[in-house]
Amino acid sequence: MPLSFVISASGLLAIAAYTDVTRRIIPNWIPITLILLFIAASAFRPLDSSFVYSFLVASVVFLVLAVAFAFNILGGGDVKLMAAVALWVGLAGILEFFLITAMVGGALALGMIAYQRLVLVFPIALPAGSAGTGAPAPTLPYGVAIAAAGCIVMIAQHASL
Repeated sequence: MPLSFVISASGLLAIAAYTDVTRRIIPNWIPITLILLFIAASAFRPLDSSFVYSFLVASVVFLVLAVAFAFNILGGGDVKLMAAVALWVGLAGILEFFLITAMVGGALALGMIAYQRLVLVFPIALPAGSAGTGAPAPTLPYGVAIAAAGCIVMIAQHASL
């Protein structure tokens, strides 16, 4: 698979992370474009079982995470983005992808907690209506963790080819 496809997919993941941080939404066109880009990129490699396994892995990831969405554990955009990235990393990289996503997500959560604690100590640094002033706790933009892990695993897989 040409590097240009991996770079393009990484760019889409960067956009997903940005929109998740700024608007707390991952637009549907991003996972759809990732899926279409994967199909286009697959034309540059021989059709083998890894292509089929990638779709099976992505389907299982989507179904399992849809349950998490039903219990309000993950957002719908996160579910769709993880399934689209699972398509790219396939069976060979799915465990690494989940592990890195969890580690980056944990670091992000710790950073948000530290920021909230800092804001409680130094309330002057708070914009009006921010956390620490009785406002609801901010949500975690998990798309950042998904995007970072996806880029890491996809680039590592491409480098090992």
